[in-house]
Amino acid sequence: MEHSPSVGDHVDQTNVNLSITIQTPHSSFGDLSEEDTIVILWILTYIVCPAISILGVIGNIFSLIILKKHGLNKCSNILLFSLAISDITFLVGANVNALCRILHDSANVRGFQMPYNTAYFMFIVHNIADIGDWVGCSISFTLPVLITIERFVAVFFPLKFPEIITPKRTTIAVTCVYIFWYSTLLYTRVWFEFDYNNNNPYNISVGLMGKSDLFYNQYDVTVFLQGFISYLGFTLPLPIVVVGCICIGIKVKITSIQRRKLTAVKAESDKKFVGASRTTKTLMSVCAVYSVACIFTTLPQHVPQLIVYALFSDAPNNLAVVIYQVLNVVISINSSCNFLIYVGTNKKFRDTQKELMKKCLCRV
Repeated sequence: MEHSPSVGDHVDQTNVNLSITIQTPHSSFGDLSEEDTIVILWILTYIVCPAISILGVIGNIFSLIILKKHGLNKCSNILLFSLAISDITFLVGANVNALCRILHDSANVRGFQMPYNTAYFMFIVHNIADIGDWVGCSISFTLPVLITIERFVAVFFPLKFPEIITPKRTTIAVTCVYIFWYSTLLYTRVWFEFDYNNNNPYNISVGLMGKSDLFYNQYDVTVFLQGFISYLGFTLPLPIVVVGCICIGIKVKITSIQRRKLTAVKAESDKKFVGASRTTKTLMSVCAVYSVACIFTTLPQHVPQLIVYALFSDAPNNLAVVIYQVLNVVISINSSCNFLIYVGTNKKFRDTQKELMKKCLCRV
């Protein structure tokens, strides 16, 4: 998600109507110096996040190839395929977005110190990356709800599962999620504007990314969308996924105990049970990791004095900027580790991955 404006911001460098501002509670936990903030942000933005994201993008590309090879006529594969796409979108968008923000904020004079055309191009890149950042994150945190529902029906209603959950319905549900988040977050682009001026003590022409007048004039809409997006994207999915995973885990355990007590189990039936259990284990592991990451994404709602959603408000201090970037690291880990989960919990996936690696090595 977008990296908040930080060090060296000057009020007189913006053309914002200062009579209308969005108030953010200031932290009572102290603050970081500008020097420490720059160093920490540099490490997180240029080393930690890119390293995690590169591995994550490679892993998700492998996931796309393997899932496509296994076939997208299976509901769970459709969900995981869509999740891999959203994870790649977030990982690329978040890193490009953070780099644009560092380039914009870290100089003595805030803004892109470039010719007009180059600065405006960077503004366009920032907006595209910011959309990918927010949309990818929102979809990645919404799809686990669909995964939980799919597994819940598969475990509690196995006989009716093929009739209730079909590949066509799953595709429609995923498509609706994508359309909803893209349409919602594309609207937020009207809140940003580009201004090229030399209104600074050094008389340097810079391109500034700032909030538009519409952002402040639509204060009620802004507040509503902030609550709506945070609640629907981060707050509501967490209890659904957690409760669903607990119920599914209990049901699978009970079913497994009951099957062990049976003296005669058909081999074909047992094979289907093992396959379903393997799929359930993989999907529930994804949801478990997601639940941990989701706890961190709800922090702006619980401790706004420490962290805010940068799409809606500027960070109150340097500490909030750093914490926000740490949050990006957590989300990047969540978006990067799914491939490891698939390999570790699903033998079929692991065998296909080994086969692909052997082919790649043979070609090399």
